[in-house]
Amino acid sequence: MAHIADYTGQTFRGSEKFKKSRFAFWLSNSKIQKRGMKMTALQKVQFESIHDCLHKDILRHETRVAETLRILAGFLPSDICFGYGLSDEALQTAFYKGGLYHDVGKILFDHRLFRTKSGNVSITIRTRLHQHPNISADLLNEFASGIFDNEAERRICVDIARHHRKRIDGKGYPVEINATISLSAQLCNLADTFDDNIMNSPMLLGINHAFETAYKETMSDFGLVAQDAMDCFSAAKKEIKKKYCSKKSVFRNKRMLDMHRRISESQFRLSHNTEA
Repeated sequence: MAHIADYTGQTFRGSEKFKKSRFAFWLSNSKIQKRGMKMTALQKVQFESIHDCLHKDILRHETRVAETLRILAGFLPSDICFGYGLSDEALQTAFYKGGLYHDVGKILFDHRLFRTKSGNVSITIRTRLHQHPNISADLLNEFASGIFDNEAERRICVDIARHHRKRIDGKGYPVEINATISLSAQLCNLADTFDDNIMNSPMLLGINHAFETAYKETMSDFGLVAQDAMDCFSAAKKEIKKKYCSKKSVFRNKRMLDMHRRISESQFRLSHNTEA
């Protein structure tokens, strides 16, 4: 297993809040990196405090993915639940935690890099950004033992973090991972992709229209996950829609709705002027 410090390279680009933490200080210390010392001093740092240093947009994204994964776990057949060695309730909790921490590896990077179009980022930086699933999994392995209720839960969360950006058609990242992609990781990939799609969907016609647009776009990506995962997501559509479209949803937040509406209106005007 690669060492956490191996992923940082020569430059350290985390959030300002994270840079001030003892964890960031340890990662940026070249002498400690060269020695490959274990994190005895960092065992005192709570994993939750590290996770909370993520940018608020990433935290919100993780929460939405976690809620979706919890719903999807409830729609899995009983024989699959039995294969995980957990009860239905425990499996839902494990999936929720897997979604809640799947992007914690982004803590090592400036969050603005993940919003930048791939064509505007150098190949070197993009390659480093594509390591965030490995970083997330290694962080969970090395620092987060206290957040898991049992070993099965830890394995599920680490597996979700490491493989949630891999596709069954062989694409995705990290590129060096060629292992079989578990159903839990595939479901996280679906939930992750769906959330990205709905966040990029125009809100001009309302949240329900945006939801349906994102759903169709996600389900039409046939190389993303296996049919079993697609079927599970399809069966859970009604419950997932309640989470996204209810009055308590993040999309009912007035500031968020106004932001999406302004973006949608500007895109509409731009396309209309281009056609004219």
